[in-house]
Amino acid sequence: MDVIEKFSGRFCKELLPAAKWYLELAYVISMVSLAVKSADKAWHKKNLFYSYLKAVLFVRGADIILAICNGDSPMQHIACNCTLLTTAVIWWLILFVPFDIFNKILNIEVGDVKPLLLILELMTALRNVVAVDAAITASLKNYPGSYVAILAGTLAGNGGLVVASVFGDFSKQISSPETTRFAFLAACSIGLTKILCPKVVSACVMMAGCSCFILCLKFLQFFDHQVEIFDPIYEIIKKIVVTCDWVKDKYD
Repeated sequence: MDVIEKFSGRFCKELLPAAKWYLELAYVISMVSLAVKSADKAWHKKNLFYSYLKAVLFVRGADIILAICNGDSPMQHIACNCTLLTTAVIWWLILFVPFDIFNKILNIEVGDVKPLLLILELMTALRNVVAVDAAITASLKNYPGSYVAILAGTLAGNGGLVVASVFGDFSKQISSPETTRFAFLAACSIGLTKILCPKVVSACVMMAGCSCFILCLKFLQFFDHQVEIFDPIYEIIKKIVVTCDWVKDKYD
């Protein structure tokens, strides 16, 4: 147990802080790529301002939704010049770099594998777990012992589909069923541990364990191997979340 505690402590207190900037950069690349794919390139090139604004909103979409739920200002999450500049650079590289070099580099194949794309997805998944943990910690500080922390963590991990009935197409565009599933799994694991048994399992151990587990699931998903052990639970939650839409469709 001491070995696990030591490894977890180093992972959470040394490795993650050191890699924070790189994880955030990977997330920005992933979300800007998603924003670009939401419309054809001709539209982006004809509507430069709207295209760039869409990229910024995609990058900070999860934070904006969470801020609205918390009663905070969404503008504070897009006011950072570093975020605006980083998004602008990645946006230009994806859309306008000559000969589409940036995308070609990302999609370099080694055998049947695209290693850079795999690393990007794994780093993005790890960044989302870190965001989940931070949101749960902040939520429990404001609302001690409240299970609403699980919702906050899910939203912070880019699990926007859980509030799609409220935020509509925006939350559907910035998230996906897989991302929401991973965010909810991480939020449940970390949130329930911090609420129910904080003295039994340390936050670092749960964070390290959850990160490794999510990375393994993401790695398997990249190679089209789906792990369905949590699907029954997720399906139940999904039915509860979309009950209002189901009732409306049934009686319309």
